[in-house]
Amino acid sequence: MYERTSAQAPGGRYLVTATTTWDITWSGAGQTGTITTTRQSTTTCPDLRRRNSPVL
Repeated sequence: MYERTSAQAPGGRYLVTATTTWDITWSGAGQTGTITTTRQSTTTCPDLRRRNSPVL
């Protein structure tokens, strides 16, 4: 949870980063192995609460 609105962030938008990690264990033809892969993506988004909240 953010303590400030995105109005205080650069460009009025939050910087958001998502990371996924897959740990894959496999076996076949008498062999086994483990593969780990991680992907990361970064984007910006507005504070959606401001759009959906009534004006006080």
